[in-house]
Amino acid sequence: YAAQPAPTLKPAPYVKRAVLPREDLEDAGLLKPRRLPGIPTRIVIPSIGLDAPVVQARSYRVNQDGVLYGQYMAPSRFAAGWHPNSARLGQVGNTVINGHHNFLGKVFEHLVDVAPGDKIIVYAGERAFHYVVTNRMVLMEKDAPLAVRVTNARWLARSTDERLTLITCWPATSNTHRLVIVAAPEK
Repeated sequence: YAAQPAPTLKPAPYVKRAVLPREDLEDAGLLKPRRLPGIPTRIVIPSIGLDAPVVQARSYRVNQDGVLYGQYMAPSRFAAGWHPNSARLGQVGNTVINGHHNFLGKVFEHLVDVAPGDKIIVYAGERAFHYVVTNRMVLMEKDAPLAVRVTNARWLARSTDERLTLITCWPATSNTHRLVIVAAPEK
């Protein structure tokens, strides 16, 4: 009987573990969502029968003529999306929430029917923040010159007053415009 050499052990290959973004894990119910003060969690618009969750919107960069712009994506389900670089509820600044109107949940399907004077309630957990619509605009977006689109984007910018801005595409057949609803805190 001849002695056999010991087999050479090769180290196991390193396998990088897939890591899902926290938001995906929260959406799947695998992680308890972080609830910081003033972060929107629910939106109610009685005039159009809307009662929907609000989640954090995701963003990506768009290169337009050599300039990088940030663009937020609306959630791909029945939920509105809060822009995390916008103000929290109850703070001075512009709280921006987006949503789809013609597919992927259609959370803002009837937003076009909202009119000045209508009430909007946005919740941060159990705390309700009450707003009154002050402005409703339909702005040309698709194929508009960059200067026009940049001017339209001012409605999503920071502000020195407390306000709520809701945004979606419009109309359902072409998405050539942006529907923008602006609301002020109810007094």
